[in-house]
Amino acid sequence: MYGFIFKQYPLNIPLVEISTYTKTNIMTKSFINLMSFTMSKKLNEQYKAELSPIEYAVTREAATERPFTGKYWDFWSKGTYHCICCGTPLFESEAKFDAGCGWPSFFVPKEHAPIEEIRDNSHGMIRTEVRCKSCDAHLGHVFEDGPEPTGLRYCINSASLKFDSND
Repeated sequence: MYGFIFKQYPLNIPLVEISTYTKTNIMTKSFINLMSFTMSKKLNEQYKAELSPIEYAVTREAATERPFTGKYWDFWSKGTYHCICCGTPLFESEAKFDAGCGWPSFFVPKEHAPIEEIRDNSHGMIRTEVRCKSCDAHLGHVFEDGPEPTGLRYCINSASLKFDSND
């Protein structure tokens, strides 16, 4: 159960106080600064203006590009892959491998990358969706059939990535 309380705090910064109650009536509080929250999150209209139709469909609507069609599935230059929506560094080329699936595959995200993993029950299967924590962009899915050392395969849509070479 959530309770939302709007309070004005010092320096006229609008904060929303969120109170969460557990089954044993233990309350925890968290605060969201409305100014930084609303200013840091882009509106869908902004994303539509900045992204191509496939980039928007993949990142904002959790679509999937067709296999073997994205610009990075068979791309082997050295560098860093960033989120197409917010520019956050997510994967390094050293962690990329050919999984034969038609999408860029990585065995580990970049160290400290803001990757969120969410259980996904869509399309009649159970899998783990991968999102950018910085902007909530859908990136792809992670599977437990990758190479050592992690055994993971981050299967990422090219349309969710922007590449920056190390040159």
